Amino acid sequence: MYGNRRNNNSGKHINSLTICFNILIVIFLTTIISCTSLDNNADSYDGIIFNEITFVGANRDKGFNYGYYYYVPQSIIDSPNKFIFVEPLNSPNNTNSVSQLRSAALRIVRRNIENANLLNFAILVPIYGFRASSSETMHVWPLCRETLLLRTGNLARVDLQLISMIDDLKERSLKEEFELEPKILISGFSSSGRFAIRFSAIHPELIQAVAAGGLAITILPLADLNSVTLNYPIGIADLYDITGESFNSEAFNNIPKFIYIGSQDNTNDPVRGPAYGGMAINQIHNLLGANIISRFNHARMIYEQQGTAAQFRIYEGVGHVITDQMRIDIREFLAENM
Repeated sequence: MYGNRRNNNSGKHINSLTICFNILIVIFLTTIISCTSLDNNADSYDGIIFNEITFVGANRDKGFNYGYYYYVPQSIIDSPNKFIFVEPLNSPNNTNSVSQLRSAALRIVRRNIENANLLNFAILVPIYGFRASSSETMHVWPLCRETLLLRTGNLARVDLQLISMIDDLKERSLKEEFELEPKILISGFSSSGRFAIRFSAIHPELIQAVAAGGLAITILPLADLNSVTLNYPIGIADLYDITGESFNSEAFNNIPKFIYIGSQDNTNDPVRGPAYGGMAINQIHNLLGANIISRFNHARMIYEQQGTAAQFRIYEGVGHVITDQMRIDIREFLAENM
């Protein structure tokens, strides 16, 4: 009898240990998952979450059909200038996958956190797909012509959606009793570099400074060149027709610009791709040249002739990449123009 009792108690003791062990495992795994979460979610809070990468979901009522990430250092509150720094997407996957888009955006935020803490600016990275599913010529991330012409669907006027995201972050800052600057800093490389400089031409009144690199061609602040009409995105001749806003040459010319490229960056030429029609390609080659570097230098000369505030820099021996020296120069450029 006593032996049976001891066996029953032993079994209960083992079961209790097993339950406790399982509870500890669940608590441990829950802790690990919470600590390794990709980001916070600000949908339930309309203020700023400081010092943490935070995701804001799409809000069609506020004008953006995709979400965005932000990071705001607590130190911005005591900074005399409180700018938003925007870097658009530029993923090598050219994807519409939401998970890949969010991962690409997170990488951009993380890459810029050191500068945000040093220079006391907020980071905003917008999220939206690369192209409409029905179009092979629409390349959203460089803000191509077809993208600007889109009036329906989630990708309609992503430039205006970005402005709505910026406005949303500004509203959140007011909840914390500080105010972000009306103008923004914007930077990008390759596709996102073309977005940055083109966005600056379309909305120059919103830009404090722009850094754009890896540009096989930059938008020219001209309606025509050598009696040839320059439509967007080569020039600005029909900007009013496709955006409803006239080109503000004075505002654009006054924006400090850092436009850069590597001397060996001569193979990644989107002008050859489907986003440019045959007529546009012929215009570019005939007016500016077929070689990327000669085209870059030609654009430099045109900007100088127009009195446009711009630094054009070629990095010797560098291909289609961003080097550490480029990042240092961009940071110094932003610091000088905040």
